[in-house]
Amino acid sequence: MSDTGEAPVAAPATMPIGPPPVGLVISSLLDWPVFSRTYPGMDRYWQPADGRELPQDSVLARVLASHGRPAQRLPDLRGAVLRGATADSGPAPLKLAIASDGAAGIGAQAVYFYVRIN
Repeated sequence: MSDTGEAPVAAPATMPIGPPPVGLVISSLLDWPVFSRTYPGMDRYWQPADGRELPQDSVLARVLASHGRPAQRLPDLRGAVLRGATADSGPAPLKLAIASDGAAGIGAQAVYFYVRIN
C-alpha cells in the first residue's frame, strides 16, 4: 500500500516505446562516418551536433519555429563531455561540460553527439 492507501499499480511486463523524440541528443562512440555507415538512412533522422545548418524541412525546425524559436543551426557540442554526478551534485544526474582544450572525450576515447531531427 502507498502512503495514500492505494494499492500500487503493477507496470506491464513490456512498456511500449515509440521513436525517440525530436530534439533528443544522444552520445556515441561512433564518429559520423561510422555512425552513418552502420545505420544506413539514419541521416534522415539524426545529424551530428557540430553546428551545422538545421534542415528547414525537418520536424525539429518546424517544432522550434512553432514555439517562436526558429533555429538556423544545430548545437555545436564538439569538445563537450558528459560528466557523472557526485553525491552532493543535486538532482541532475549528468552534466555537459566543454573541455577547455576543445578535445572531446573520456581519456583517449572521443565521444560524439547526435541530434534527432525527424
